[in-house]
Amino acid sequence: MSSPSTLARVARSLRFLRHVRGWQGAANRLAARSGSFVVNNGKTRMAGDLSSFIDRQVFLFGGYERDQISQFVRAAPRHTTVLDVGANVGNHSIEFSRAFDKVHAFEPNPVLWPAFERNVALNPDADIELHRIGLSDTMAELPLLNIDNGNLGLATFLDVDQYERPLREVARARVERADDYLGEIAVDAVKIDVQGFEPQVLRGMPKLLERCRPVVWAEFSSGTISQTYGDRALIEELFPYPVALSRFEVEERAISRRIILVPYGSREIEQGDYVISPADS
Repeated sequence: MSSPSTLARVARSLRFLRHVRGWQGAANRLAARSGSFVVNNGKTRMAGDLSSFIDRQVFLFGGYERDQISQFVRAAPRHTTVLDVGANVGNHSIEFSRAFDKVHAFEPNPVLWPAFERNVALNPDADIELHRIGLSDTMAELPLLNIDNGNLGLATFLDVDQYERPLREVARARVERADDYLGEIAVDAVKIDVQGFEPQVLRGMPKLLERCRPVVWAEFSSGTISQTYGDRALIEELFPYPVALSRFEVEERAISRRIILVPYGSREIEQGDYVISPADS
């Protein structure tokens, strides 16, 4: 296995520039070649390869979606238990473990399990439990679909055209309803990134939502919106109580570029990542 190039290591040494406009794109170009690594990012230790987009962000900038994670953690009313639905290689789960007592991670793609387990092993103080299944509104075995572009994080159970390339089956995976699978555990926060399958995940946890009223971070992609979930009212109907929506947006000031969480008032749901909280919280 090759190691990161000198240019990649230089780019990593400048990770304090990650909020400077244009720097992240430039750093990604400098580190575009493959190279395996193990790095310490503060209290977190991660392994990966620069050929993977998420791994490359971890190497170059000290983590992937760091701004979003910190704001989501602050939005949670309590910090006992969080669900990471669509856990990929464990970036978010491990970061969540620094703030929450327990992380339940759900990842149905068997290709990603070794990398997830390796990263958790590098962080032995993190209380993370990997569930090798997906969540849905039914118990079933479903085809897991992806495209041929090397991005393992695009796998989905949704068989609609949402990418530029055709979907093909890469595995068969079990899905469960969260209400049935998790029982009565208390959950403070839920992150869902499952490539358009977010409504199905939420429809499988009405009792959990009503009982715990967690803060929810959900990605609404073109796949989500293609299921008529471009209407805010349909998103609100997934929750057994009134909710308030906020959206992660880019804020550019002078030479800085940051991701901030702002209230979202439109009736039309645009593509992006949203944080959904009980309206009275």
